[in-house]
Amino acid sequence: MKKILSTVALTVALGAAPVVAHAADSGSVKIIRDGYGVPHIYADETYGLFYGYGYAVAQDRLFQIEMIRRSAMGTVAEVLGPDYLSFDKKIRASYDLRSIKAQVAALPKERRDILDGYAAGMNAWIKEVEKAPEKWLPREYSEYGFTPSKWTAEDVAMVFVGAIAHRFSDFNTELENLAYLNDLIARHGKETGWQIFNQTNWINDPTAPTTVPGRNAGKVAETREMPTYLAGLQGSSKQRLLLDRDGSYFDGTEEEAEAYRAKELAATGLSGPAGYPSASNIWVVGKKKAKGVNGVLLNGPQFGWITPSYVYNVGLHGAGYDLVGNAYFASPAVFFGRNDKISWGSTAGMGDTVDIYAEKLNPANPREYLFDGVYKPMDKRLEVIKVKGGAPVTIEVWSSVHGAVEQMSVAEGVAYTRKRTWEGRELATLMAFVDENTATDWESFMEAAARCAVSVNWYFLDQAGNIGYAIGGHYPERPAGQDPRLPASGTGDMEWQGMKPFSSNAQVYNPDTGYIVNWNNKPSDDWDNADPWYFIWTKADRVNALMRELEAKDKLTVKDVEKVNLAGSFADVNVRFFLPHLERAVASLPDGAPEKRLVRLLADWDKQWTDDDRDGYYDSPANAIMHQWLTLMLEKTLKDDVGDKFFYFYASPGYATEPMTASVNVSPGARVLYNALQGTAAGVPQVYDFFNGEDKDVLIRKALTETRSALSNRFGGDVDQWLLPVARQIFRGYNFYGIPQTTPEHAKAAYINLNRGSENNVVVMTDKGITSKDVVAPGQSGFIAPDGTEDRHFNDQMKLYENFRYKPLPFTEKDVKKAAKSTVVLEY
Repeated sequence: MKKILSTVALTVALGAAPVVAHAADSGSVKIIRDGYGVPHIYADETYGLFYGYGYAVAQDRLFQIEMIRRSAMGTVAEVLGPDYLSFDKKIRASYDLRSIKAQVAALPKERRDILDGYAAGMNAWIKEVEKAPEKWLPREYSEYGFTPSKWTAEDVAMVFVGAIAHRFSDFNTELENLAYLNDLIARHGKETGWQIFNQTNWINDPTAPTTVPGRNAGKVAETREMPTYLAGLQGSSKQRLLLDRDGSYFDGTEEEAEAYRAKELAATGLSGPAGYPSASNIWVVGKKKAKGVNGVLLNGPQFGWITPSYVYNVGLHGAGYDLVGNAYFASPAVFFGRNDKISWGSTAGMGDTVDIYAEKLNPANPREYLFDGVYKPMDKRLEVIKVKGGAPVTIEVWSSVHGAVEQMSVAEGVAYTRKRTWEGRELATLMAFVDENTATDWESFMEAAARCAVSVNWYFLDQAGNIGYAIGGHYPERPAGQDPRLPASGTGDMEWQGMKPFSSNAQVYNPDTGYIVNWNNKPSDDWDNADPWYFIWTKADRVNALMRELEAKDKLTVKDVEKVNLAGSFADVNVRFFLPHLERAVASLPDGAPEKRLVRLLADWDKQWTDDDRDGYYDSPANAIMHQWLTLMLEKTLKDDVGDKFFYFYASPGYATEPMTASVNVSPGARVLYNALQGTAAGVPQVYDFFNGEDKDVLIRKALTETRSALSNRFGGDVDQWLLPVARQIFRGYNFYGIPQTTPEHAKAAYINLNRGSENNVVVMTDKGITSKDVVAPGQSGFIAPDGTEDRHFNDQMKLYENFRYKPLPFTEKDVKKAAKSTVVLEY
């Protein structure tokens, strides 16, 4: 029989031992919660420490974690019904759970204890819920009509696999790129079509700002010959999950999904409902540049904005762990935090870890494919999907030596399969992040980073003020004839030649600049773009807004470092790149020309998207002017060249919309337009003329004239009244898959879009010690009582978040006890 000893607020009694536990595991764990509900967990054994972690997570986020597990494993229809059957089919076809089970089974006991302990702690609280559902059953279970299910070690692992590997290291648009290229060729012919393709989806722009300063400044933009091995293949853009405007899963036919996606991307861009994650920023200031302290780290992971939060605050103390920070979806690994020696953080790396292979099918048997001169049979597995209120549904999943079949066209004689560098290494990657939490210096930190197979940037700061960066991920040696933007030949002639050594990954320690900054920008000069058309690095990059602030002073105080977040959150990411071209275009006009006045407004503007008086409108007419002008310029410059079918790739200026799926970034169209305006000064050779022989200054002026007309028609003739309504930051009740994680009425909102982290954490290093603080909006808890009452920590950090304030994160046991609001001791 388990016992709980409560010393402050919570007294419960646990029943029999959880399902998932080692018989020999027994001991005690103490959970102390501070004034914001953050659990600080103390135990002598690994199993007990993570038992307490899982227990606390279940108390705070039971429904959210249940639904992210079901999302990652494709078991949503089992509890939400047939509306989610198509979702489960897509998920089940995208991975093989047998691989995860095998990896978990192969873990040594000290590693397995992490997952088993976590699952056992979850199950222990679920038993308490079962004994008193009228008190502890989260409201959502009653609303959706099911009850909590027990957890296993594999379940805990799959939350990480789905949320990190599948979300942030599985990007690929090679089939879309192929369809786009074919459309360009059909419109313009091979030579011109290939030129436009290279100017809208380039491989490397040497002028793009980098996280590693000046690693290979001599790199020149690369131009490749058009591949011939894909002749006759059409490609496709039907390849991913979609979110509806409210953030829920879009369940429609392929035709409906494609039409919706094109419409939404054209209207709202990558930050809108149909957009892609463009996530996270960080700046680390070291001893060379810090003033009054040894170093400062400020991280802003931009996972998106949901209720409850994407991240979970926790302190882990004992069994070799001593840390506090934030874990993505309450993962066993704390991605953003500190221990008693170092601090660490991360952003999405956007490296190329995935290839699509075009398998040549046997004309006599489409379940065979040509490989190394022989037709090989595809492997087949069956996936059985349970459906609430209906019979189970069985699907067939076929695969080749490269991976699972995503699409098949018997008419074209091709099947497309997905190969990942990190597949089979998911658990090794999870444990690499766990080991990051216990690293004590640069060497142990880098040893963990080298084992990370997914594309995630790793950042380091120690108490002495040493700073470092490395991009994690395993990256293949591709054959010379493979264009990484397009599918590879699957017949055996384009196989990977092994993995590149970790030493070739972009990395730096104590750069001369004295700081490290990243907003998902290019890792180093010699680092090529991956294939996604929506993430192409060039000189026009939002990270410049952060660099400008960091370079404004020779030395930076802690307050200076924090103010960078304020500036970046409201910065217009476009105007500074286009203003020189605008000013040149109107220079010859008389002073009273309306076009010149519009440009003067842009020049005099603080270049921020703010609502200081909180009246629901942005503060300057310049916001509307820039938004309208850029929209018109994209249409005038690119639409006739890329064509109606694919213009939605480039149509949006990328500004904040409501609701937001991803953070605001320089849009693909704006990047292409900027290079076109730069002409011979562009980092990407401008062989094709997007201006079709027209003077670009004339075109800029035409767009300004039309901007004035459009805004006058909308707002009236008084320019001062051209104020756009504010786009609020909606913290939606759906996870990134579009699956409910609370009920819609509990969604929250900030008064304005803040282009900052889903959470922000600040770690300060001094000779006397380390301090840390953070803000996790809406709050630590996701618990809604059976009567619909939200926990007091459900929304208690939103005002802090809106006003760029933070809560302290106690670390030492003395400070934790001082901040304690409740203590519970569990015996397991």
